[in-house]
Amino acid sequence: MGSTPAPIRLGLIGTGLATQKLHWPALRRLADAFQVVAFANHTRPKAENFSSYSGVSMDGYHEDYHDLLARDDVDAVLISLPIGLTYRVTKEALESGKHVITEKPC
Repeated sequence: MGSTPAPIRLGLIGTGLATQKLHWPALRRLADAFQVVAFANHTRPKAENFSSYSGVSMDGYHEDYHDLLARDDVDAVLISLPIGLTYRVTKEALESGKHVITEKPC
């Protein structure tokens, strides 16, 4: 048997209600496949709330998602933003070389 692959190092862009209610419960169950290493939200209280229920350290927090996209230790990003922002942020994430998971059409 082969060895288990390392988890995908994931960055979250957006830590609001959809992340809390939909994405985090799934990511928690898929901990062997995904490791959240960074997250971005322009609203610090939402980021602090995410950190408190997820256990992901605020050391991985970025107010500006561009800083998250510049990280070498992020393989992929999950974009959980309002529809009006999804296309632009998805395009920038792909241009930065990241793999992308998004819940909404672009």
